[in-house]
Formats: sequence, structure tokens, C-alpha cells
Amino acid sequence: VRALAEVSPPALARRAADLVREYVDRHPDGAAHAAAFVERRLEQGPAARAVLFPLVTGLVRGNPPQVRAVLAPVLAAPGSRVSRAMRAELLDVLLDHERYAGC
Repeated sequence: VRALAEVSPPALARRAADLVREYVDRHPDGAAHAAAFVERRLEQGPAARAVLFPLVTGLVRGNPPQVRAVLAPVLAAPGSRVSRAMRAELLDVLLDHERYAGC
């Protein structure tokens, strides 16, 4: 996961995120690996948004509650100054899903 999170060329970074999502789609019990990936990418700042937003929204909307439960602490953590805004934005996505998924 560390190696995938460090991939920087945009096309490869998107593919790395796709691999993480595919893994969690097949193995929801491996969500901790995805959370670690998200944590590392968040700390790369706004440049990681293009990779993280689709990944996290897909993980939140397309997986069981246990995946969201593992992602929630990562998104709710204060993080660094460079990750704070994106964490808040992605946490809002997760909370909105929790609020309205049953509607």
C-alpha cells in the first residue's frame, strides 16, 4: 500500500487507486489497507484530490458499513494543514451517505 500511495504520475496514481478499490470491493475485510492508502494520499495535499475523491466516494457508496467504519477515523482525524480541508470534504461525503443511504 505504501508503494501504491507514493506513485505520483497522475495516470498511474489513478490506476493505483483503482487497484485499492478493486481489492476492497473483493475483500471488504481488507479495508484497513485502503484506509492506510487514503491516509498517505491525504498528506500529499490538494494534488491528491483527483485520485482520492473518486476512490473514497466509491468506497463509501459501494461497500458495506465495515468499510466506512474503517475509513471514518482517517477522515475524521485532524491531519496536517495540507490534508485538513480534503479530510473534511471527504468526511462530509461519508456522513451524507450514512444520513441518506436508507432514504
